[in-house]
Amino acid sequence: MGIFILMIIKKHIRINMIKFNQKSIGYLSIFFLTIIPLFYLPLANNKVVLFTPDDFQINLKTSNGASNYSITQSVTYDVEINLTLTHTSGGPSYDNYYFKIPRLNERSPNSSLSRDCPPFQESDLLYSKVTGADDPPYLEIDEFNNTYEVFNSTTILDSNQVTFDQFYRVTLNEVTFGNLLSLDITMDDYDVNDEIFDLYCNDTEQYYERDNAALITKSNEIAGAFSNPARKAYAIAQWIDTYVEYNDSMPAEEKGALWAFNQNPKSGDCSEFSSLMVTLLRIQGIPARKVTGYLLSSSSNFKPYVGYSRNFTWINNDINLLGHAWVEYYIPGVGWISCEPQVASLYKTSSYYRLTENIGAWFTIPAWNGTHIEYLDLSEYTAKYTSYSLGYDWRYSLNITVIDSNFTPDPDYLGFLINIAIILGVIALVGLVIYIIIKKT
Repeated sequence: MGIFILMIIKKHIRINMIKFNQKSIGYLSIFFLTIIPLFYLPLANNKVVLFTPDDFQINLKTSNGASNYSITQSVTYDVEINLTLTHTSGGPSYDNYYFKIPRLNERSPNSSLSRDCPPFQESDLLYSKVTGADDPPYLEIDEFNNTYEVFNSTTILDSNQVTFDQFYRVTLNEVTFGNLLSLDITMDDYDVNDEIFDLYCNDTEQYYERDNAALITKSNEIAGAFSNPARKAYAIAQWIDTYVEYNDSMPAEEKGALWAFNQNPKSGDCSEFSSLMVTLLRIQGIPARKVTGYLLSSSSNFKPYVGYSRNFTWINNDINLLGHAWVEYYIPGVGWISCEPQVASLYKTSSYYRLTENIGAWFTIPAWNGTHIEYLDLSEYTAKYTSYSLGYDWRYSLNITVIDSNFTPDPDYLGFLINIAIILGVIALVGLVIYIIIKKT
């Protein structure tokens, strides 16, 4: 096609002081005025984006503790939770059961429980009911502002049941920010007297060994040269993504940051990735916390359509719930930034397929020690009940249904190629017409 057009131009342009045939100029003007708009048509139809939010520096404006975030994608789910525990055998005709079940909290600037938090999870509890409990459940809110339904059953008879049913409407947002790396913020902008530091930065804890010499050396080696906390977080995320190998055969028990760091090769699952990043961030003086919950899909290409539904179950020892852990770190004037430490590029992006149950650590749960109930602290909260009975049937299900989403359509590559083919055809036709007209003249 290019050769064909050049033949026309060569024939009708006289390179003698660059004199042009007037008719050729007219025809060529019509030709390009026709082709140029047609060329941009497929780009408009396929929503080709020529820039991203990272191209712009953000200006800090604090609103309810979270600033200048963008919601790039969102999905609204109906979430139904059903739990049934049936006492069977292996114990007396009655037994003691203790339940502590986390709520799906509202995690947004509008929630009284979510300080400095963008709208990661907008949750509305529409229905909640317990049957078979001794007393109505009460709500427990811990120091991290997680909310739990707590109830007991000490008079459950053979074949009788305790049931727990909840129904939520939850919007999960993919929240991202502009160019955090260019922010005019330094470590001096933190208020170290803020309670956030007591909860999420100051002290060494089991699994978060911020006073370990080897971890301190590594954290400073990775991020010590930067003053911008976002640059520190990005550098740490890059290092973890590069040097820690994901191991999907890890046992359920938590190992912690130092364990993951000392492995050769360095390895761990989402929990160890998160513990290591939290620890390296805290060493730099950046408040950071682990977040735990469920993945609604294990695919990063998950784009649920309206009407999509899926059922997750936990039946006795058989479980297909996709448990997951990730990280949030705090930047003054911006708020909590969600981070997936297994993917460095996601150092400032939340997800529309991560359902949050708990933030923070050291969740107090009831446990049977062989003679009586005692309360234990767990770094990751997964248990939902305890008992000294061996005879029961446990059934837990989490059902999701997509009722709304606002995905930007993927580029229609087939349509794009068809449009290109049409444009080339139009070019050929116009060129042929111009050639015939000029040849006759």
